[in-house]
Amino acid sequence: LWVGWFGFNAGSAGAANGSAGYAMLVTQIAAAVAGLTWMFIEWVHNGKPSVLGIITGAVAGLVAITPASGFVNASGALIIGIAAGNEHSLALRSNGTLIGWGLNNYNQTNIPAGLTNVVLISARSSYNVALKNDGRVSVWGYYLDGQTNVPASVTNVLSVAAGYSHVVALKSNGTLVAWGNNNTGQTNVPAGLTNVAAIAAGDFHTLALRSNGTVVAWGGTGVDYGQSTVPAGLTNVVAVAGGGLFSLALKRDGTVVGWGANDSGQLNIPIGLTNVAAIGAGEYHSVATRAD
Repeated sequence: LWVGWFGFNAGSAGAANGSAGYAMLVTQIAAAVAGLTWMFIEWVHNGKPSVLGIITGAVAGLVAITPASGFVNASGALIIGIAAGNEHSLALRSNGTLIGWGLNNYNQTNIPAGLTNVVLISARSSYNVALKNDGRVSVWGYYLDGQTNVPASVTNVLSVAAGYSHVVALKSNGTLVAWGNNNTGQTNVPAGLTNVAAIAAGDFHTLALRSNGTVVAWGGTGVDYGQSTVPAGLTNVVAVAGGGLFSLALKRDGTVVGWGANDSGQLNIPIGLTNVAAIGAGEYHSVATRAD
């Protein structure tokens, strides 16, 4: 089933090209991560994991990644199966429903009644964002910065990303909508920005990967550590990730580029790091998954 799913997602590109290869990659990542996530959840709840649980999780990952396989990057595939906020966690089940646990001071683990058909989740700080298979978005938890007030224009969404207190959504036409706290300009989407293929959000800045492999970043005014200053000549990018006050980009050749704050060594990319297939960024650290 897993191998056959590669043909469905990658074959939808209609050609043997980079898009097909990337669809196959994110399908593999999402299924693997969801399988492991389900295993650990079952381990915690039942005292032991099971093969059935792992298989259930893998199928959940395959189902969840399918509508997004041609549009999300590798780091997006990682959170298809699970997402973590500051002190709470979310799990996406194979039937499109969610389970939440951990700190609940802003009702962030209280899944909204009737929320089903979820295909993508993102958690940050004390709130959550869920993307449904009909392209609509649901946000709940901490609300004082307006991130739970989803604009009426947020429809036909393909991907979402949550910053510390702002949300950005990628629409099917390659444009973006952002809302929530804008104290550093993080929701000021640049005029004329189109052809966006993937998005990411840091604490106070936003990243957009365009279909031509270039990156656009904005926000961070007043807390500027260079996280929105994209390195000159950065091209051939296939994935982006937003950390607390820094940014990462994965290039097509499997190398990683970082910029912004480096107070905890989060930009000290190991010498010789190559063959990277996916990247992730925490508040003060970076993660790379190699193709091997």
